[in-house]
Amino acid sequence: MSVNEDCIQKTLVEKQKPFAGIGVSPAYFVSKYGQAFTLGQVEHSLPELAELGFSGYQLELVSSHSISDWTDEALESLFVKSAGCRMEVSQFVAHFLMDTFSTEKKAASSEGYASFVEVLGKLKERLHSRLVTVPVGAAAEEPGKGLKAASIARIKTLWKTANALGFRFALEIIPGFCLGGYLETYSALHESGLAKFGFTLDTKHVVNNGDSLLSTIRSIGENWYATHICDTPGTAGSSLIPGDGVIDWAQTLAALRSTGYKAQLDIEIGCPANKCREFYTRGIDFLAKKAGLR
Repeated sequence: MSVNEDCIQKTLVEKQKPFAGIGVSPAYFVSKYGQAFTLGQVEHSLPELAELGFSGYQLELVSSHSISDWTDEALESLFVKSAGCRMEVSQFVAHFLMDTFSTEKKAASSEGYASFVEVLGKLKERLHSRLVTVPVGAAAEEPGKGLKAASIARIKTLWKTANALGFRFALEIIPGFCLGGYLETYSALHESGLAKFGFTLDTKHVVNNGDSLLSTIRSIGENWYATHICDTPGTAGSSLIPGDGVIDWAQTLAALRSTGYKAQLDIEIGCPANKCREFYTRGIDFLAKKAGLR
């Protein structure tokens, strides 16, 4: 077989895969190094993740105070290492914005905007997926009209900013968010005139919010941009290894496939640092078989 024929064959195999591969969410780095994990620690983890069979990961900035550590040199080193390990960076998660939806005062403020612009500027020429997800956190006060209106306005501003910088924009809905779960938020934003946005599916959050996971997946349809794949005991708590909780994974993955989603499945497991290899190995083994990737 010629080199050209071999490339064509590999392309055909890739197209036949139900999903692009299996990666890890930022929870892997939080579990291994804590909330203040660094780009250097992410880079250090890549060879082991590649060895375990993972095809990518998600970048996350937990605190805007850490943005000074995201230097051009550190980012360049990380992305070179990622390419060398054949690890795709599936998206950037702006975790530092999550709490800015907790009160009307915060939602109506400019908190986090400057950091959002700065970090997207740093990633613009490096992140091939051009995807940013903003987690929207639980309300810390009664979710009245003021908080809802301010949250919608904040989301629109972030969406406009991301789009202007060439990024696709997605939301991750945390249980307790003032607009409701994924479906309620989707409806509220569409009614407000916002279009061309998506969601990062966090399977645990949907279940723990009391919503039907299958109905939510099918209703959001083609607007799933990324995933946080984890199990749950059905109540608030750590993100469990897929297969260790109440989620029916055969039905869940079939529902996700039916929407046309073909991007990466990124596993999210909360665990002690010394259990990361064991737990994530179990996770990828289980998910790869269920997803038809092995």
